[in-house]
Order: sequence, then structure tokens, then C-alpha cells
Amino acid sequence: MEVRVGAPTGQHLSQVTPSQWHSGAKAGSLPSPAPRHTWKRPTCMPLQPLGICAVLEDCLDQLAILGYIMPVSYEGRTDISNVGASIFKILLFSFLANHLFSRAAKQSAVSSDNLRKVQADRQHASDVIAETLQEMQTSGTFQSLLQAVQREEERKFLHFAFSFREEEGRKEIKSLQKRLQDVKKEKELELQNRNEMIAYLKDQLQEMKAKTDMESRYVKKDTELQVYQTQKKCSNAESDLFNEIEVSTWGPARVNPGSGIRQYFP
Repeated sequence: MEVRVGAPTGQHLSQVTPSQWHSGAKAGSLPSPAPRHTWKRPTCMPLQPLGICAVLEDCLDQLAILGYIMPVSYEGRTDISNVGASIFKILLFSFLANHLFSRAAKQSAVSSDNLRKVQADRQHASDVIAETLQEMQTSGTFQSLLQAVQREEERKFLHFAFSFREEEGRKEIKSLQKRLQDVKKEKELELQNRNEMIAYLKDQLQEMKAKTDMESRYVKKDTELQVYQTQKKCSNAESDLFNEIEVSTWGPARVNPGSGIRQYFP
């Protein structure tokens, strides 16, 4: 029997997508939980419980065997004294293979966690089937199965709600990270432009200093040259004036070759 709870018509619960949980859910918002159904007490025909009980018992046996041969069941065991001789002979090869797999699974946290999750799901299914089987045998109903389906639906919705919030949180984090990267790039570009401007101003300052030093040296040398030329002109003019005064006063002067003394003759 397949039960559909809170799902669109014609779809099983496992086939319902997150967007179909509630028809009134808007995009980008958390959908509302599916309305709780009031279950009517289901009943079976007189011969149906026998077949259903047989199927449920077979499911329990298969789940028990599956739980026993799963590699996670062997973790932590030091011997196989609790295994019957007949079962040991039948499952010897499977035991050895699973034991090797169990040793490899111990070295991998991911594999071990997955196996534990499968084991927990198997145990949950086994408990639900056992409870349903007991109810079927006593009263011929399967109300507990419907309640388990309802609880599973609510659990899946809560899981979806958490996943939805987590996804929204991831999107918000990515958006903030992108904004942070954009601001960081903008500040880096601004800092780079400022550094380039500082370097340009430093170059301009160095050029101005070099130009000022060159002009200062040029002005200094030009001033010294002008002073020297002026002094030379003054010295020559003074010498010429002194000679004119001597000639006008004493007459032309002659230098005695023997003594080098200047002699004036009126």
C-alpha cells in the first residue's frame, strides 16, 4: 500500500520537490508546512491482514539479515562467538569480505558515517514495520504506519526548511563576500591611484629641485663673472686715469734700462 500525505495528487512523498510542498509558497520565501491530516481509522478485509502480516514479517527478516551483514555491524567485535555455526558457514565468505570492507571503512570517516546513517535508517524502518505488524495482528489496522508517514513528512519538511534557510544563508554570505571583494578591489584601485599620484608629485619635486639648483649655480657664476669683469674694467680705468694724471703733471716718463726707474722729463 502506498500512502501519499501532503503531496500533490499523483505523486509519492519521495517524489515531491521542495517547490511543491505548498502551492501558495512564493519564490525566495520559506514555504508553509503542509496541513496536518486527520486520519480515519483504516480497516482491512478479513483475509487481507494475513497477507499483509506475511509481507511485513518477510520485510522484518530481510531487514534483520541486512543489518547483521552490514560492515558497520562488525566494527568493534573481537570474535564471532555469538554467530551460530550454521549461519557462520553460510555467511563465511560474506563475513570475510565485509570484515575487510569494515577495516577500510574505519580509515574513512565519510564511509563510516554513511554506513551508520544507513544502519539508523534500517533500524527505523524495522521499528515502524514491527509496530505496524503488531497493530495488524491485534486490530487489523495500520494507523501506526500512517502516523509514521505523517511524522516522516513533517521531518522532511523541517529538513527542507533547514536546508532552505541554509541555502539562503549561503547566498547571503556569497553576496556579502562579493560585495567585500568589490569594495576591496575599489579600495586597492584607489590606493594604487594615490600611490601613482604621490610618485608623480615626488618626480615633479625632484625635477623642480634639480632645476632650482641649476638656476642657482648659473646665477652665482654669472654674478661672479660680472663682478670680475666690473673689477677689471675699474682697474683698467683707474690705471689709465693715473697715467693721464702723471703725464699732465710731470710730463712723459721714461724708464731707465739700467735701473728700471721711471724718469720724468718736462
